[in-house]
Amino acid sequence: MLGNDLSPTAIVNIGGRSTSILIVDKGYERVSHNYEIGGFEITKSIARALSVSLEKAEELKRQFGLKQVNENVINEAMSSLIDMMASEARKTITNYEISSRQKIARVVVTGGLTNMPNFIDYFKEKMGMDIFQGNVFSRVISQPALAPALPELSNIFSVAIGLGMREI
Repeated sequence: MLGNDLSPTAIVNIGGRSTSILIVDKGYERVSHNYEIGGFEITKSIARALSVSLEKAEELKRQFGLKQVNENVINEAMSSLIDMMASEARKTITNYEISSRQKIARVVVTGGLTNMPNFIDYFKEKMGMDIFQGNVFSRVISQPALAPALPELSNIFSVAIGLGMREI
């Protein structure tokens, strides 16, 4: 995702079970923290709030996400958990900036949850920083027929693509 950019960068990878926050500087991982809040916790929160199955809660999460609509119970069920993710990411970044005396140049987010409607805007607001959605396929050659699916797949397969490119 970073290519040849060696500037201090935070990568927030929101997985199904946890959220990883990495600080990369000059091409090397400097800090790595995992927090036990991920997309599945958000799905469980929606299921509890609406008394629906996990499958239905996942469907609602993907469909409505953080859209601003009247009495969006789904939004309310998710926002406190996403706020915690943002808070932990911000703390990790702040601690690194203080200890290294360097400013983080950018924050890149990835993971399946980032495909959710309005997630990027909401997370950006909560972080109080500019954030960018990662695109692991930016340096991968693929069939043109796959182009419509790549933006969504990029967030889901970021770790797998990174591991696959490690030896290139």
